[in-house]
Amino acid sequence: MNARLIEIYQAPQGEGPYLGLPMLFVRFETCAFRCSYCDTPDSFKKFSHFKWEKQPGLAEFSQETNPISVLDFQKLLQNHPCPWLSLTGGEPLHQADFLAESLPALKGEKKILLETAGTLPKDLEKIIHMIDVVSMDIKLSSVTGMRSYLKEHLDFIKVVGNQELYLKVVVSQETDEEEWRQTLETLAPLCQETLWILQPLTPRLDGALPISVKKLAHLKAMAESYLKQVQVIPQAHPQWGGL
Repeated sequence: MNARLIEIYQAPQGEGPYLGLPMLFVRFETCAFRCSYCDTPDSFKKFSHFKWEKQPGLAEFSQETNPISVLDFQKLLQNHPCPWLSLTGGEPLHQADFLAESLPALKGEKKILLETAGTLPKDLEKIIHMIDVVSMDIKLSSVTGMRSYLKEHLDFIKVVGNQELYLKVVVSQETDEEEWRQTLETLAPLCQETLWILQPLTPRLDGALPISVKKLAHLKAMAESYLKQVQVIPQAHPQWGGL
């Protein structure tokens, strides 16, 4: 069993409630989405090699051959001193069979965070018992430019069960309030106690505009009428050089 990677490196977590915590990031190839705000377009490519950071946190990389075997993957990560492992992408669950084979040797040695779009519940079932924290995106069609994935999100949350979960929603000036209301009404009964994070769309050079303070406050107030934990946490890694 092999996997295709883009890079492995250590950096502070740049999003969500674990913001600033050092993590070892494993970025997997492949993503089925083409979100309008995507900040990892390399996920759509195939690479003959992936980048491996030789010294933690120094951004000095060697080139390792793709795909990587389960055994080689385990050796790389087991020898790394960082106690937190973030599985990101792309969409790590596209390679869930590989994770199902490789994670047992890492479970207990590292805390494992899964960063996911939250649309592949069948694949999550294969590894959820080895995941410590699930960071799940909620894809709003008015922001992504794609169809709604509300049903998939609902099924995914059911699979997460009692594992630690937080939900992350990218919001922009284009966020449709009716879609947001429908999302809250559908998901809140299942995860009212769960932490929901509103992540303002990071401005881009191609003209994407940040959400206004007024609209952000309104979306947050809407969420708070359904939920017990709502926070606004912008992306931080663009501020420290995109690590």
